[in-house]
Amino acid sequence: MEFHFWPAIGWSLLAVAQASRAVFAADTKEDVLTVESTVNARFVPESNRAIPFTVNPLDALALEHRQIKDCQSLLWQTPGVAVNTDGQNPESSIKIRGVGSINQVSNDDTSVVTMLNGVSVPQGNLTNRLLDIEQVDILKGPQGTLFGRNSEAGVINIISNKPTDIFAGHVGGEGGTHGHALAQMVVNTPLTDTLNGRVALQDARQDSALNNQQDGDKPLSRPQNLSGRASLGWQPDEQDSLFFTADRQRQRHNASAMTLLAGGDKISVPKGSINDGGNDTTLTLNWQHRWDTLLLSHISGWGDYYHVSSGPAIDARISQRLFGIDYDSWRMFSNKQTQFSQELRLGSTEDSPLFWVSGINYLHSGRTHRFNGGWSEIPDWDYDPMNAQIHRRFTHHSVALFGETTFPLTERLDVTTGLRHSWEKTDYRARWRANPGYANPGATAQADNQSLSEGFFTGRIGLNYLLSDAWNVYSTWSRGHKPGGFSNWDTSIASGEPSTPYKAARVDSVELGAKALISQLKLEVNPALFYSRTRNDHYFALIDPSRSFATVTENFDTESKGAELSASWKPDADVMVSLGLDYTRATITKLPANSQSGGREGNRIPDVPLWGASLATDYSRPMQLAGLPVVLDASLNYRYSSQREADVGNHFRLGETHLLNARLGFKSRWGDAWLWSTNLLNHRSPVYGFYFPALAPQYGGTGRSAHVGALREGRVAGISYQYHF
Repeated sequence: MEFHFWPAIGWSLLAVAQASRAVFAADTKEDVLTVESTVNARFVPESNRAIPFTVNPLDALALEHRQIKDCQSLLWQTPGVAVNTDGQNPESSIKIRGVGSINQVSNDDTSVVTMLNGVSVPQGNLTNRLLDIEQVDILKGPQGTLFGRNSEAGVINIISNKPTDIFAGHVGGEGGTHGHALAQMVVNTPLTDTLNGRVALQDARQDSALNNQQDGDKPLSRPQNLSGRASLGWQPDEQDSLFFTADRQRQRHNASAMTLLAGGDKISVPKGSINDGGNDTTLTLNWQHRWDTLLLSHISGWGDYYHVSSGPAIDARISQRLFGIDYDSWRMFSNKQTQFSQELRLGSTEDSPLFWVSGINYLHSGRTHRFNGGWSEIPDWDYDPMNAQIHRRFTHHSVALFGETTFPLTERLDVTTGLRHSWEKTDYRARWRANPGYANPGATAQADNQSLSEGFFTGRIGLNYLLSDAWNVYSTWSRGHKPGGFSNWDTSIASGEPSTPYKAARVDSVELGAKALISQLKLEVNPALFYSRTRNDHYFALIDPSRSFATVTENFDTESKGAELSASWKPDADVMVSLGLDYTRATITKLPANSQSGGREGNRIPDVPLWGASLATDYSRPMQLAGLPVVLDASLNYRYSSQREADVGNHFRLGETHLLNARLGFKSRWGDAWLWSTNLLNHRSPVYGFYFPALAPQYGGTGRSAHVGALREGRVAGISYQYHF
């Protein structure tokens, strides 16, 4: 592990500021706060200590201090979370504690559910903005009891700010290096005595992390994210409330591109040839009726999500490495999904002495995946099964009944138990039509029509024991399940064979841990040990990517074990320190005897680092500046992760991650201003990797393999201003 002196200097400066605080203000002992966190892991606010599994909460202030503006930044800074993404691809995959698809087979093959205001949304693009957010809770371990399908690894639970009866808001902007520009506005206003509204808008732009050699080493593109949310809150009386949100995000000029990892931030493609974008719309409606200790909730959700990607299949640098020639190519694919969900819940309120919840959930989803042809100068392309127009339609229906309760067995011992039964059906329709010039003999048009259905249980049982007023210890066993389905990229249809569906995955997980709130030390701590065994998780790959785009889908068994520690310390009202440590050993335990993946039993699961650590320090102190009252606001946060395997064959490793973000500024009645930097160390570690095997000269290759992927964006520094009204 490499040591960097910049983090040490930064925390030393914060320590100096803390030591000198008496110069600016009197004793603030009466203002010292506890650090007990509240989470929304089971639909109502609860103390984190009451939950018998790990939850990592981040409120709005923590998101601001750590400069977390999108889902990708959130996940990179969360211990125990592994991400495979170039930042733009709607098929990006997430693992928590090593659990998840080894390589995601389709958009439906997700292992982590993202919830927005109680509604599940497609995992989608990880550049989705965290705009005007109240809190994000990351729930670890299988969460199928309450959150259902595709939550075998965990849940990202996002709650936006609700409208209030006070007219308030803010406007602001940011400017920085590498073309960074951001403008944001939030306005909250009462509309009537019982109806309140809130609007949030944001426009974010920044140069691509890669520079294009065929365009004078200029940035490959300039991605733009335009996001907005309109919210209504209606409370006609003390018992009833309604919360409606309409979210819209538009992405333009993204560039999903991979390049040789050796050689820095260069890529070589024709100018303007790569263009990705998308439009996401999500509507949520949450109605609640309260009695003294009883809560009835009805949650509706509707969404429409569209992403398109086009450009060369590989760039000139990869082509030169594999073939010794700059072969040109082009492909385009799109994914469009419409989703509707309903959930009715009856349960206890946050004030009830006994927690319980029961409900019924319905979800309908229709998704279309199109590969709109392509062409390539690579040898044997005329025989490639992807030399075609391919249209696939996936339709899902899901109905589930669920319930969970926590009740006391003794004065100190509580038991949590929950169960869910789900019915799932998937209809799959595919059409394949060869492009002109396709050289394989046989039919030039094929069809595939199939259906899958299954019923399954998920659940958990946990014990939570109160050792003392400060300490709880807990243990939980959880069963997770991910339905089977069909690949986005199956190529067997070209030969008239039906697609082989991937099997349903099942995970059994055990967590042993402790949660403590030590008031005298103003310390909250959560150590945990975990062990998970997964059967039939999913792997998708190109059989021989240097020669063909023919694909294979396989099922693997895996094992994951490790430990985590999260802690928050608030020594006084001015300082907050958060620490995270994680160790995860995730390996393949079984794969098909005739596997074409290149993997072996005992191989490490790709993208999952063995070690990780995070440290965040926030400092906020009232003071006088030139005789004017201001608040000094400073934050420094650091994330480290060890090397991780790039592919299932463990052919090469991706380098360590050292990510340091810093911010320093002042808050005042005239506005808030900061100087800030992300990736202050300019450590450009890969965000994902892919292995191209060597192609022998007799087949038109150079005999050299290629390690490709994408790099993290470099250091960005800037200034921001925000005015509150």
